[in-house]
Amino acid sequence: MREQKNAPALPSPAGGGGEMPPSENPGCPFCRSKDTEVISLFGSQVMTMQCKCRACGNFFEASKY
Repeated sequence: MREQKNAPALPSPAGGGGEMPPSENPGCPFCRSKDTEVISLFGSQVMTMQCKCRACGNFFEASKY
């Protein structure tokens, strides 16, 4: 029987799914309010998330990183 070598652990790929949004909500780029909510963890790019401002009602994308 062949002896298996311990392979080094590979880092997980960026955006590997199951990531939680940042603990601090992004500020609204329109009215600068911090009263925002994350609508979706994925926006038009893998590194963005969709958000909505509760103060002015605008939707926007914010960077996850």
